[in-house]
Amino acid sequence: MTTYLELTRRVLHSATAVFAVLVLLSVTAKADAISLRFSWKLKGEYAPLFVAKEKGYFAEEGLDVSLNEGAGPSAAFASLIKGSDQVSWMPAIYGMQATSKDMPLKIIALYNDSAPLVIVSWPEKPIRTPADLMGKKIGMSAGETGAVFMPILCEKNQIDCSKIQFIKMASGATVSAFIAKQVDAIPVYRSNDLPIMKGKYGDVFVEFDETKWGLVAPGSALVATNDYIAQHPDVLVKFVRAAGRGFEFCQKDPLEAAKLMLKQWQASLTPEIVAEQIKGLTGAAVRHPGKPVGYISPDVLREGLRELKAAGQIETVEDVNLYFTNDIVDRNGASGAAK
Repeated sequence: MTTYLELTRRVLHSATAVFAVLVLLSVTAKADAISLRFSWKLKGEYAPLFVAKEKGYFAEEGLDVSLNEGAGPSAAFASLIKGSDQVSWMPAIYGMQATSKDMPLKIIALYNDSAPLVIVSWPEKPIRTPADLMGKKIGMSAGETGAVFMPILCEKNQIDCSKIQFIKMASGATVSAFIAKQVDAIPVYRSNDLPIMKGKYGDVFVEFDETKWGLVAPGSALVATNDYIAQHPDVLVKFVRAAGRGFEFCQKDPLEAAKLMLKQWQASLTPEIVAEQIKGLTGAAVRHPGKPVGYISPDVLREGLRELKAAGQIETVEDVNLYFTNDIVDRNGASGAAK
């Protein structure tokens, strides 16, 4: 026979369960949906966002975030303008080029003041300084960052670019050509191809870090349309805050970040290789004193714009404030990425 006390306990237990379900439904109902489109295929560089999703940082901000693989910057721009996606992760220089072509976009967070771009060569024909580029065969794909900014690198280091043999290749063909020693060197990213090459062939390459020789090509960034920034600033503040927490997690534990990413990304890469890609991203990060993760330096963008114009990638340089906003990042405060 059920006692009064037992009946009371059952009622309270049921009421608690119902309350928990109602709270969960309430939280779910209030979650803001936001879709992000990467500008390219998945790679370790994107780990901060996968970490933010896997660790629940987005959910804690009341966000329901979907992360979508990309097929090039043009496709990413189209989906932003159309409204299919609300944010894109891409090299900042692509966003700057788009804004110069009157696309209503802005950079809302910048994680690499200059992309982690290196030129790799073989020890028997090493490239360690700009002067070593002279007479070498450099494999280049049309439109890639390494090709676009090579004249700027020559200019800044006072070398004659005409004495470098640039071998034009199809996209994706440069690595195999370099391994086959059809060319002497190629530009690659520490956050993508270089760790894969090292994982397969060993740490046998000579690395020429372009950023150490003056190249400023603003790298990994978050971009959104002007309309979405104006209409949903609070959503973007939450998104950038969660992304910043993901970035800091990646800095502290890149291997664990890689494992978290691989839970959502069915890749053939090992966690160790993905961790090296992540280090390529975080190792190129510049923390501005008193500013949160993702802060955008106007001076960095000014120099990036100057280089884009000098390289013939944009016709005119508009006021720098047209290309970015720090309003989203600044609302997170100097320690906004650490909760």
